[in-house]
Amino acid sequence: MKSGTIKLQSVKPEEPGSIPQGDPARKLLDVRMSRTKGSAHTFEKVRHELAMMPYLGTYDFISFTLVDSDVILTGWTVRDTNRGEAYNRVKLIEGVDKIVNNIEVLPLGSADNQIRAGARARLQRWLPRYFWGNGSDIKILVKNGKILLLGTVATQEDSDIAKIQCNTVPLSFGVYNLLRVAPPADKAKS
Repeated sequence: MKSGTIKLQSVKPEEPGSIPQGDPARKLLDVRMSRTKGSAHTFEKVRHELAMMPYLGTYDFISFTLVDSDVILTGWTVRDTNRGEAYNRVKLIEGVDKIVNNIEVLPLGSADNQIRAGARARLQRWLPRYFWGNGSDIKILVKNGKILLLGTVATQEDSDIAKIQCNTVPLSFGVYNLLRVAPPADKAKS
């Protein structure tokens, strides 16, 4: 845990019989369903609708899984209205039958808010190229004093700097660095 990675001590398998028939979670656990037949058009519409949500910022991360015609919404947000907005946008999309809304609303306690502001200030100072306007390429999620970093950075050094800077934020209990390192595409090769 000190390195910001998660190590599982034990794993308890989920019994398929405990998941109701027709539940999208059952489809995700069934290996035969790993390649679903969800429509590419529906996938793109869901992705687009979620990307166009007006009040998603640095402290929000919303994603989805399309299983056939069922959508499973996941992620975290600091605004309860974002949770409902995501659900309402997706339910209007043609081709979506069921929606499971697993978006968690993060606590807005003063300590967590101070940690959010402190982490953003440090990251903006040391890695300004990932921050633009009200948004950023780095998502800072804080729950009960723990910081989770999501997004994409260009180098391993940037990922390390982000973790080091967030480790110095007062009141925080730890940093989970899940930043993906993906160098920018070389436009000359295109």
